[in-house]
Amino acid sequence: MEKKDNKDLPATTESQDIFERFDAIDDKIIIQELENQVVDDWVYHFVVEGKDVWGLGKVGIDACTRKMGEKGVALREDYVNYGIDPTHPEYVLFTASVSKHVVSKAGAEATVESAIGTKRQWIMLRRKIQGVYKIVANKFWFEQGSIKALRNAKSRLIPEDIKTKIITYAKTHKKVREIEPPAKKKEGDNGGPGKEEFKTIPITQKNKTVMHTKFEALERFKEAKAQLGTQLYYKVLGEHGYEKSNQIPDKDIPKIYYALLETHESIKKPTKKPAEEEEASEKEKPAEKKKPAVFSDDEEKELELKPETEEKVQLEMPTQAERMELTKLEVILVDKHDFTPDQVIGKIIKMFGGDKTTKLTKEQNKEAIEYFKGEIEKFNEAK
Repeated sequence: MEKKDNKDLPATTESQDIFERFDAIDDKIIIQELENQVVDDWVYHFVVEGKDVWGLGKVGIDACTRKMGEKGVALREDYVNYGIDPTHPEYVLFTASVSKHVVSKAGAEATVESAIGTKRQWIMLRRKIQGVYKIVANKFWFEQGSIKALRNAKSRLIPEDIKTKIITYAKTHKKVREIEPPAKKKEGDNGGPGKEEFKTIPITQKNKTVMHTKFEALERFKEAKAQLGTQLYYKVLGEHGYEKSNQIPDKDIPKIYYALLETHESIKKPTKKPAEEEEASEKEKPAEKKKPAVFSDDEEKELELKPETEEKVQLEMPTQAERMELTKLEVILVDKHDFTPDQVIGKIIKMFGGDKTTKLTKEQNKEAIEYFKGEIEKFNEAK
């Protein structure tokens, strides 16, 4: 992008965003020209911190080239080379060579000078679909990258007086496109990715869905690993066919994360209640009442205070292996039969009462295993 009359433009992230936006608009214009559409956006205009920024886009550079041709000076496109950016496989680096020739009235040419132009082009696109940004393949990455590299090379060979004339002409012939500040409006279809546009992974907790980048989502996996312990964490990943979290495709990250949450929920110890509630609980007489199938937090605490009942409590609670067997079935329902974690928990609550934090007894855990096995068999037969 050729910049004009902007020597005092502050070197800020905002000013960098300006030219990224100019470049994104050129991406659109290149596609329009490939479709044989007439484009009149020769010059882009933007005001930042009171300073005027004028940019000669691809169409403006072409106008400069034609103006030079009227004076017997031709810009010849020599070659375009490209290769994958070693720092990021989704970008391609383009290098273009253009040479300037003086052409006599008889048609004889003499090469005056040449210049190199470069461009780093993203091979993907970000599009907003139903309110969510999606990253999709860019079918025109080669055309856009090569044409913009040639644009940049030509710009270096165009005299300043020609550029000034074209900008002046554009101002008086309605060929200037006014650009809104990036903070107010973002180009939603082309250009390089921003952080918000990479947030394509939805994770729902407590009925609230938050979009994550893959890095942010994998940070949650690290937290889950710290809570579960290495052995149990990798066991859950292994059940889904993965050895490491960075092997998981974006579309599967939410459901595997939910499986980690479910596993953590199944082994989490009940939280202790305040001292006042504990004292009130101690005053109750559980011996006079029929013991419920699912222990409350206070009842578990009371039993912990009585060594003589410790063996009985251990017998009534499922082992870690039994918990994991139930968790595995829950994961299958979520992974293969389109259940949500809340639906699975709802089934258990419907069977035994309580809430999400209620722990199952050994007998209840066994009953839940048999029930879910039966449901999964029905689903498999239906397929």
